[in-house]
Amino acid sequence: MYVSYFTSSLIKLPNGLEMSGIISLLTCAIVSAHYTYYNISPQGKQAATLSFSFLGEMAEAAVYSYVGLALYSTIPTWWSWSFIFIWLAIIFGGRVIGVISTFYCCRLCFKKKTIKFNELLFITYAGMIRGAIAFALVLKIQFDG
Repeated sequence: MYVSYFTSSLIKLPNGLEMSGIISLLTCAIVSAHYTYYNISPQGKQAATLSFSFLGEMAEAAVYSYVGLALYSTIPTWWSWSFIFIWLAIIFGGRVIGVISTFYCCRLCFKKKTIKFNELLFITYAGMIRGAIAFALVLKIQFDG
């Protein structure tokens, strides 16, 4: 896996673009998972599932910690906690309403219910994590000026 990351980091395209190391890791992991998952024992499958879910939860906690600390350290202004909590409620409520209403509007075209309500809430949560990761990546952009 590291070979795919380093190879993509070293490749420079003629038009000035660079290959993405993260995407190469993701692609390599998906391809490798199809081979390795079916060739390990049932105990290995269970141990791998638990280990990677634990590592995923730890990485998620690290992302949220990083975003929180970065936001707190880069904005040296006053804080209005009521303003922050009101906007967080608006953001969370808007996300939930947006995902659920989109699903039920699309469901009008189909007869069979394909996604449970708990899964819809998970999709909502996943969308919020995507935003936090995007914010953390934006903080790493170096501006010339």
